Amino acid sequence: MLVPDRRTVLVLASLVGAMTFGAGLLLLLEPGPVIPTTNISLNTVDVPRSAEQVLFETDAQLNNWSAIVIHASGAPEGSAAAIDNVHRKLGLGGLGYHFVIHNGYGGSDGRIVMSDRWHSQTAGAYCAGPDADWFNSHAVGICLVGDFDL
Repeated sequence: MLVPDRRTVLVLASLVGAMTFGAGLLLLLEPGPVIPTTNISLNTVDVPRSAEQVLFETDAQLNNWSAIVIHASGAPEGSAAAIDNVHRKLGLGGLGYHFVIHNGYGGSDGRIVMSDRWHSQTAGAYCAGPDADWFNSHAVGICLVGDFDL
C-alpha cells in the first residue's frame, strides 16, 4: 500500500481548506435574487427604430448619389401629398422629390416625408433645363415647403 508523504497531505489539506473558505466567502457575499422590474419575456420585443435606421431601409440597394438639390416649394403652405398631386397632374408619375420637409402649414413642422422615389432609389423629377437629366439621376432631391422669396 502506497502511503503519501507528509508534504503531499499538507498540500492537499491546504487546497481543500482554501477552496472551502473561498466557496463559503462567495456564498456569504452573494447578492439576493434579482427581482424583475417589468414583465419582459425573452421573446422578440419591438424596439422603436431610429430615423437613421428608417432612412437606410430602402426597397432597393442605395444608389451612389453624388449631390443634393434643395428646392423651395414656392408656396407658403403645402404638404408632400399636395406636391404629389401637382406632380401627377404634370405627368411626372408622382412626387418628383426624394424628400419633402414640412414647415408647419399643411403638415407638422419639420416633418420629413420620404417618397417612393427614395424607397425605390430611382431618379427624381425635380430639375428642368440642359443639365436636368444629370441632376435628376445623380442628386437627392429635397423640397422645403415654403416660399422663401416673401
